[in-house]
Amino acid sequence: MPSQLTESEKKLRGTQQKCRIRAPRPVAKIEADIRQAEAVLGLMQVNLNLCMESIERDGLFVVLGALDSNGQLKETKRLNPAFRIQAQAVSAIRSVQKQLTLLDDELAAATAQTQDEVNGWSDFQ
Repeated sequence: MPSQLTESEKKLRGTQQKCRIRAPRPVAKIEADIRQAEAVLGLMQVNLNLCMESIERDGLFVVLGALDSNGQLKETKRLNPAFRIQAQAVSAIRSVQKQLTLLDDELAAATAQTQDEVNGWSDFQ
C-alpha cells in the first residue's frame, strides 16, 4: 500500500487539487484566537486556585445535611466537589496550552508567508 503524498509532491506531479488546500487564516484572526485562549487559560488557573483553597479550607470531605426517610435532618459526609472541578480544570489547562502551542506555530507560519509575499518570494513558488 503506497504512502500518501505530501502537498509538495502532489504539486510536482501536477495532481494537487487546489480546492482541498486549506486556506491560511489571516494573522489578525490568529492573534485574536491567541488572546482569547490566553484569557481562558487565566480564568482556568483562577478556578484551579479556588479549588485548591476550598480543599485546604474544607478538607477531603464536606459535611452536608440530608433528610432521612423519617424527615429528620442527618449529617452526611461527601467527597469535596472541588476535587472533581480541580481535575477538570487541570485537563482544560492542558488542552488550552496545547491549543496555544498550535496557534503560535500557525502564527509563525502565517507571518513568514506574509513576509515572503512582501519581499516578492511568492512569485517564485
